[in-house]
Amino acid sequence: MSKKLPYPNCYWAESGRLLAGEYAGSSTEEKAREKIGALLEAGVRFFLDLMEAGETTGAAKLAPYEGMLAEEAETRGIQANY
Repeated sequence: MSKKLPYPNCYWAESGRLLAGEYAGSSTEEKAREKIGALLEAGVRFFLDLMEAGETTGAAKLAPYEGMLAEEAETRGIQANY
């Protein structure tokens, strides 16, 4: 049985163990924190960011999320690695 997905544009490559998907951040801080929180709640603890500094997707400018990830993990009392 597959583990629930934290949001639509991702998939479990190995259920409950390896999740792949779109950029964990967003063009707005609110949406980025929502996505990061959903990933943390799904059990994701290691984040591999493949975006290059200053890279954009279409018209969206995607802000770095490393700091938000640290804050959201600390709020939940968990360790997450970027």
